[in-house]
Amino acid sequence: MEKKDSQLKLFGENFNTDVDLDRGLIEDWIREDGTISPGAFTGDECSVNRNDMRTKEETLKQDAKWRGIGSVNNRYPKQIGLDVKHMPIYSDNSNENNIAHCVILGKKTGSIRKKLANNATLTKRN
Repeated sequence: MEKKDSQLKLFGENFNTDVDLDRGLIEDWIREDGTISPGAFTGDECSVNRNDMRTKEETLKQDAKWRGIGSVNNRYPKQIGLDVKHMPIYSDNSNENNIAHCVILGKKTGSIRKKLANNATLTKRN
């Protein structure tokens, strides 16, 4: 994906753009009833993609193990005390570059993970 000047100024910074953040989901994180398990949102740095820079289809192609995408609006983590930073990934292998990469930062207690999961929208892989 080509870098745009408007995107470059966002690297490593907070951003207020109203976009969804897409989280790749393994099978264990997708419940039989179609909801997302809170286990999908663990760790102090939860990796997601900005969907204004990478489509759901492109995100799913990142990892064959991902069975779906959990999308949450980037404003929601901030509402529950977390932070979101745009942190693009650059690698010597151009296939691993990801200009859309972001992290949801902060301690994710069980109740915070549950709020994120309940607020996320599921898109399953076809």
